[in-house]
Amino acid sequence: MVDAAGGTPPAVADLPGGGWREPLAEWARRCWALYRSHPWILTATAMRRRHMGPGQLAWLDTALAVLARTGLPAARQHDTFLLIIGHIRSLAQQLVDADEEADREWQRLTGELLDRHRDRFPALTAALAAGAFAPPQPDEDPLEYGLQRILDGVAALVERA
Repeated sequence: MVDAAGGTPPAVADLPGGGWREPLAEWARRCWALYRSHPWILTATAMRRRHMGPGQLAWLDTALAVLARTGLPAARQHDTFLLIIGHIRSLAQQLVDADEEADREWQRLTGELLDRHRDRFPALTAALAAGAFAPPQPDEDPLEYGLQRILDGVAALVERA
């Protein structure tokens, strides 16, 4: 079922430029689109040591083929894949768990609590007041924010190597 939904992985290795960053970012965007289209994939792929089908293996192979261009050791390439897929899965879990009414209630109750105890939690009080917990704006992409930070870190490793 997962293989059928995932289909053929994107041919990101063929993107112009021959580098690793943009092809890997595009792979992540396509993977994120898959999780958004089929939220059940999160649960279907959550079992520890679950056997992967040929489709899932092809997605992993595509990511690792791009990561090989970094020149990082194979273990760091795999770690990078895990960071990116972990970011995607975390966002997918947030989508699955999203409940606007519960979020509004949490903000109301937390706001009341912090009004009474703002001296105990000054950083949290300031963050809440500044909108840190507000939902993203339509022009903000939660995938891109985390993905670019991960890729910045990988780029730093590649430069040091």
